[in-house]
Parts: sequence; structure tokens; C-alpha cells
Amino acid sequence: MTANTANILRDYVDAWNAHDAELVVKFLADNYVYKDMSFGTKKCNQKEFAASIAGSLKCYPNQRKVVKSIFGTKSRACMRWTWSGTDDFLRETLHSSGVTIFRVSKDKISRESCYQNMGDVVNFTGSNLIIIGGILEEEQFECPEKQAILRIIARNLGKLDHPGPKIYKKQY
Repeated sequence: MTANTANILRDYVDAWNAHDAELVVKFLADNYVYKDMSFGTKKCNQKEFAASIAGSLKCYPNQRKVVKSIFGTKSRACMRWTWSGTDDFLRETLHSSGVTIFRVSKDKISRESCYQNMGDVVNFTGSNLIIIGGILEEEQFECPEKQAILRIIARNLGKLDHPGPKIYKKQY
């Protein structure tokens, strides 16, 4: 990996931490594709991703990502990170960790595949969530507070116009 690729990715994270959606988008190639592999979501252009950024910053206005390590080649890189943010509605701080695989071309990010530690999400919700094709499934769903948390998770997936995830009780 070249020093330039690492610097591009660190500057990209700095733009996120500055909560500057316009600056974040400037790091993206015209053919940019974002995939959240943990939640099964995909954003296929800068405009879709910009809307996702706005939703994320609205839900977690103090969010911050910390780069733990970056390694790779000239055009591909892997970043290990931690993330935290306080949900304005619940007044609780979430913590997460994961890795993101990037494709970089002509000093722009063209592809970003994010793998989040789902154990962090389970710990926050207090539920045994299973992500299947973008639908959240939960065992022993009883608590209205958990329903609110799951709706917040859905909003963070960029589905701001979505009323919330479909919740199904597991049948045994």
C-alpha cells in the first residue's frame, strides 16, 4: 500500500469525524459503491451515500471513528476501526468495531465494503438479532424500548423513510 492510499483513507475518516458530509463525498469516485455486509445494505452512488451520511449524523451527532490499523496494496486497503456515538433519542452511547475493505483508484474511493461486529449491535439492543436479507428478526421481542432501538438501527441503514424493520418472533 502506498503512503498516499493510507493518507486518503485517514483523511476520509477525518472528514467523517468533522461531520462534514460534503467533504466526505469529495473522497468518493463517480462510480462509488458502498456495501454494508453486516446489514445487507448497498448504496450505489454518491447521492445515495450522502443521504445515508446525513441520516447517520442526525441519529448520532457526536459519532467518531478511530482508525486502529490500515494495510493493503496500491489500489486496495483494509482498515480496522472502532466507532462510538451517542443516540440523541435514547441518550445512550453505542460502541462498535469492524473492518472496511476499500478499493482506491485515481486518489478516490470507488468501493467500500464494511463488516461490523454484530456482537456489538446485539449487546446494545439486548436481543438476539439475526440479519437476513435486510430484515431484522428477534427472539422474545416484548419491550417497546427495543422496538425503538431497532427503528433507530433501521434509520442508520439509510432507510430514513422506512417506518422500522419488520420484526418476527421466532417460532419453534
